[in-house]
Amino acid sequence: MNISEITIKRLNEQALAKDSGIVKDETLPEPVEDVRAFFKNTLESENIVENENVAKSENANQKTETHVIVKNCIDLRNIFREVRELLTQSQQQAFEGIEVVSGILESNTCNCQDRIRKINGYYKDFVEGNSQTDLFQSLKNAARVDSITFFYENEEIHKI
Repeated sequence: MNISEITIKRLNEQALAKDSGIVKDETLPEPVEDVRAFFKNTLESENIVENENVAKSENANQKTETHVIVKNCIDLRNIFREVRELLTQSQQQAFEGIEVVSGILESNTCNCQDRIRKINGYYKDFVEGNSQTDLFQSLKNAARVDSITFFYENEEIHKI
């Protein structure tokens, strides 16, 4: 039985039900008499969620022991996006190239190995070129991680 046959069968059954006067009995919910009591559970759950958000924000100020591994432009871009507001304007501008290149990599429909190799080469040059600046140290501090390790073709190229 295909979809059109199922639809025709359903429509025929509905037409028969109308013709025969059969009406499905719908049970309506009880009317709300006390609005405050009705919304009491909702208000309590919102208060719980608000308290959880306060606890999360307090925990966010504590540094956690984590090690981040960056393998390509997309990984680097994702870390940058999480802490963008905590970086200076010049540091944000430095990451604009990574944003553009990772966007090209994600939207690449041809799966051309030469293009992917060039984009990954840009990532490698970016990491090596900024390894002596404070860019990655600032990124690490803003992300509140212990270390960031950068890899290119399964080889470590920089660690901070």
